[in-house]
Amino acid sequence: MPRAPALAVAAAVLLAVGGSPSLTAQDGSGFSLTLDPALALPLAGSASEERFEMGALASLNADYVPPGSPFLVLGGSIDYALLPGQSGESIQLIGLGAGPGARLRILPSLAATAWARGGYAFGTFAGEGGGSPYARAGAELGLYLTPSFRLGLGAEYRQYFAASEPLYQGLGLKLAAGFNFSQANRRSKVEIRDIILLPIFPVFYKYYDANSLGSVRIRNGEEGPIRDVRVSFFVKQYMDAPKECAAIAELRKGEERELPLYALFSRSILSILEPTKAQAEIRVSYRYAERPAEAGAAAALSLNHRNAMSWDDDRKIASFATMNDPSVMRFAKQIAGLARASGWQSLDVSLRQAAGLFEGLGLYGLRYVVDPNTPHAELAKDGSAVDYLQFPLQTLEFRAGDCDDLSILMSALLEASGVETAYLTAPGHIYLAFALEMPPAQARGFFSRPEDLIMRGDKAWVPLEITALEEGFLRAWQLGAREWREAQAASAAGFWPTHEAWKLYEPVALAAGESLFEPPRSSELLARYQGAMAAFVERETGPRAERLQAEAAASRKDPRPLNKLGVLYARYCVYDKAEASFRASLKAAETEPAWLNLGGVLSLKADYKGALAAYKSAYRLVQGSPKALEGLVRSAYELDDRDAASRWLEELARVDRGAAERHAYARPGGQAVGARAGPAAGIRASASAGAASLQWEE
Repeated sequence: MPRAPALAVAAAVLLAVGGSPSLTAQDGSGFSLTLDPALALPLAGSASEERFEMGALASLNADYVPPGSPFLVLGGSIDYALLPGQSGESIQLIGLGAGPGARLRILPSLAATAWARGGYAFGTFAGEGGGSPYARAGAELGLYLTPSFRLGLGAEYRQYFAASEPLYQGLGLKLAAGFNFSQANRRSKVEIRDIILLPIFPVFYKYYDANSLGSVRIRNGEEGPIRDVRVSFFVKQYMDAPKECAAIAELRKGEERELPLYALFSRSILSILEPTKAQAEIRVSYRYAERPAEAGAAAALSLNHRNAMSWDDDRKIASFATMNDPSVMRFAKQIAGLARASGWQSLDVSLRQAAGLFEGLGLYGLRYVVDPNTPHAELAKDGSAVDYLQFPLQTLEFRAGDCDDLSILMSALLEASGVETAYLTAPGHIYLAFALEMPPAQARGFFSRPEDLIMRGDKAWVPLEITALEEGFLRAWQLGAREWREAQAASAAGFWPTHEAWKLYEPVALAAGESLFEPPRSSELLARYQGAMAAFVERETGPRAERLQAEAAASRKDPRPLNKLGVLYARYCVYDKAEASFRASLKAAETEPAWLNLGGVLSLKADYKGALAAYKSAYRLVQGSPKALEGLVRSAYELDDRDAASRWLEELARVDRGAAERHAYARPGGQAVGARAGPAAGIRASASAGAASLQWEE
């Protein structure tokens, strides 16, 4: 083969591989050595086939991939050839060659390389020496067992030139073993710097899973783009596994990013009793030259004790309100249950439970004590200052706390009882509010001082100065309302619903064994609760009752003021005075509203015979009155007169089918929701249910 065709073959190989548009990956820069022994086969159809037999080739190749040139391979080689001749004589040649190549990464561990070399060889034949220029061109498929070591299979074309015609031309089938010295101990060039780690508050350990605890800046210092970049954060002592903080598809050469850091801490972080430090690890994993790589950095992380909190966001306090703590639930449910079952059934159930819990804490011996080391009034002025807050379990154990500690405890107890709470803030102070069951429109008409309530959206809230434990529930309400008005006037009032705060700062309970705190004795608690509710009722009814009594005295023949007076007493569960007022109204003049109201209050007093008579009188005045018929059905049913109840129910169905359906339990064989086992059970159930369902007629 002439020299020109041989060079054309070499150029074609390079163009086919190096010019391929899919050649987009890199094998990594650096210096490598490759040894490739080969079997020499004289080219069929050439003069070499007639002169030479199968021989051996070998090359020691030194290759260099320049940084930033992912496809180019610059190489030099020491080439050896042993070519046995047909005449029995052999040619041995040793040459030095050099030339370019191109490499394509097919898979992360598989690459194809094409190359060409040209050089000059010296050799011996029949005892005589001489030289010859030569050319090589070939391709190899290499398997990377490690980033630095590969094994390969390949083929090459080799030609040695003589003056007039090729001395030898043939193919070589070769094995290859290569080692990249630059990749053997290669260190990542990704920079991790500007690490900022904020102090950690253990009580918010759930918060850091989705909210940043700091930031880091990473820069790609590699010679090309890096891909599939993932940044993770890990603190060995307090995390079960690294937390992935960011994922970047590609980072170009020299590009840098500032990234937030997150952590999924374990509950073990709540065991920290004193401020401490721990080593945090930041890892950056990525793919460079289609191979995995990793960089890492360490930094000191400051951890506060488990009771620590800063006041940069007042909502954080909600994390301490652990309503599901077994001791808190037990304490709350015993007191709240007693309050729910101890009369005053027509009053708002949230109000009753709050009064019971407040008075229960006072009777329990809980005291307001300012912490001299971390006074809330001072620390609240500095959002970065670290305050010490107690968990409800601790406050119950210590029987004392600052305004924030008492607010946390009361919030947890109320939430455990099903009463929604909110934290109220004024400069240097925090206290509590709870939501009533009744909506704002109803609350405005029910309470004599609606200005003492906070109307927010679809809820009416009662502000409560929790530090006034020794002064009683009513006084705490008055103080809380005054503080709220003053803070609002100064545009300094903060209102933070607990449920909204929990969405960001989830409640966290101490990982401790259950402690059983006995609430006050029922007899003492009941007496104190009844006193608080009586004081509330007197405050609400006293002034209004005086005005209505004056109206009644001024017009003795008008039954309406006395009927309104009875309604006032009935709404506040003063049933004896309510009954007396309704009877006095009926003496002035018989009216349907007064008979209906009298029947209602007698039902609440479990006097069903009297209630039945009152409803009959109302029905006598207004034939077909749906409300009178409803009262007759209820009263007859409670007296276990099922026939009468059924007759009245049929009459009710003719005038008000919807009302009749509400009393389907009175039908023969009928079954209402929550049906009762007998008349005695029915009396008990109706006395409590009737208080909530009766509509008083003014």
